[in-house]
Amino acid sequence: MSPAYWPRDLEMKAEIPSMFNNDGGDQVMPIGRCRNAGIVNSVEFVPSWNLTGANTNSRTLVLINRRTTGTGTTTMCSLPLTSGLSLTRGVAVSLVISAANAPVVVGDILEWNTIHVGNGMQDPGGEVIIQQSLGN
Repeated sequence: MSPAYWPRDLEMKAEIPSMFNNDGGDQVMPIGRCRNAGIVNSVEFVPSWNLTGANTNSRTLVLINRRTTGTGTTTMCSLPLTSGLSLTRGVAVSLVISAANAPVVVGDILEWNTIHVGNGMQDPGGEVIIQQSLGN
């Protein structure tokens, strides 16, 4: 989990609800607006439930920067929940951030998406924790 000493205006958190019995559904959750210009340097997901990845019918977790207008489509990072990847309830997993897509400006809107692949799989829900550094 994120350290308690991280400055509040450089960290965003959001609770993502679980979606059981809706394997083929997608979920879009606004995280919030960036309060400072800088670089997103850490994105973690702490699942509410265990989940074993699968290749054919799975789910992908995605952080999107919608920019200040709300219309941007920049994928900052994603995590395909495929075979070989298991989520454990309460254990944070780090998403790899694309360096080219990490910069943010004041007012950028960050959004969390969970997207079904094939017939999909359950969305375990959990907490998204985003941390940034100052400067751009």
